[in-house]
Amino acid sequence: MKNILASETAGWISLHQNISIYDKQLADKFSLLVDAYVRRAFDYEIIDYAKGTHVEFEALKRMVRDIPLKNELSSVYEKIRDVMDEIIKSRQQLTVLGAKTLSPFQWSVLFILATLLVFSLYGLRSGELFFDIVTVAISSSVVLILLLIRDLDLYIWNEKTFGYDIFENVLKSVGQLPYYPAESLEAGRVNPSEKEYRVGTWLNFPKSLDRKVEIHKTD
Repeated sequence: MKNILASETAGWISLHQNISIYDKQLADKFSLLVDAYVRRAFDYEIIDYAKGTHVEFEALKRMVRDIPLKNELSSVYEKIRDVMDEIIKSRQQLTVLGAKTLSPFQWSVLFILATLLVFSLYGLRSGELFFDIVTVAISSSVVLILLLIRDLDLYIWNEKTFGYDIFENVLKSVGQLPYYPAESLEAGRVNPSEKEYRVGTWLNFPKSLDRKVEIHKTD
């Protein structure tokens, strides 16, 4: 999935560069649409964003589709079309992958097995310090393994690089300030390294996905 996500985001950067060569005014409009797309993507987890950004993606697709042909720049025009086709392909792959690997039933089986193992260990305790330490260590390991499986199942392992940096690079490449959802900052899921960035705060969540976007500056 990381390779597919990297392919899609690289496609947006390449598309902006080619549109800039083709028509500067169109590139400015495209930059704003990409910005809206990326900001909406941050409203969802990695596994869900391809479906959640359908409206924003359709706006981008319409814009690219409606670009008029300039005969003197036909090679750039064809490149723009080719890159857009690759992005569409990547999004289709992301949509297919955008489902949890483990079903609720499989999670139930894992929890039952983990619970049985932990209770069995505590039931076999002999009162010796060494065995108590081993029991606690194994129980803790079981919990950590379940948490690791959850992270992998949700594609949030190494989340900063996977879910944030790669999109921030797109924003910077199209001439927009980095953007972070306020709840992600509050939860410590990401720590901005930029001196100037935008923060989006929910206005009326969950009734609305609209956000108030403010610019933050650090010394």
